[in-house]
Amino acid sequence: MQSFSLLAYAFAVGLTFCGLAGSTIELIVGQRLGFRPPFVMPGRFGSSLALTMAAGPFMLTNEAIAARRAGAIDRSAFLLCGVAAIIWATALGIVAVELALLAPVLLG
Repeated sequence: MQSFSLLAYAFAVGLTFCGLAGSTIELIVGQRLGFRPPFVMPGRFGSSLALTMAAGPFMLTNEAIAARRAGAIDRSAFLLCGVAAIIWATALGIVAVELALLAPVLLG
């Protein structure tokens, strides 16, 4: 039961982190966040990678919703994108919690 609680906490942290990052980026740029320019560009690999890592679940969800509305993907592919976004947000939460726990050691 304790491991489920830790996973739920990591998911909540990851979801919060990607939501804050994605919303902030959308407000700054003024466009809907997705896997396309100006957010992901081959010429700016490092910043594209950092942006995708931070706001990736948000980006994947936006793209899946848009594709579903356009009829480009069926329900099973849409659900698969949702599962991938959940796993991605959980992994992001684990990394964020680990970095928060290591911050005093790294800075001090």
